[in-house]
Amino acid sequence: MVGDQAGDFTDLIDGSKRPLPDRRGAADGAFAALWGQGWFMLPNPVYGAWNTPEATLDAAVPPVLRWQPK
Repeated sequence: MVGDQAGDFTDLIDGSKRPLPDRRGAADGAFAALWGQGWFMLPNPVYGAWNTPEATLDAAVPPVLRWQPK
């Protein structure tokens, strides 16, 4: 299973629903053996305002920051 935040894997470690001591159990508790052995967390580089009506390519990646072929 792949996700970009702990809550993608189980509600028991979802930061918005559980206090910090409960979430710490995700690293050293019952779920510890699953990380890297079935559970993989990857960063989501486009998370955020990209899904709003105002989102455009220019807003997300200004032209000066885009890769240009040589």
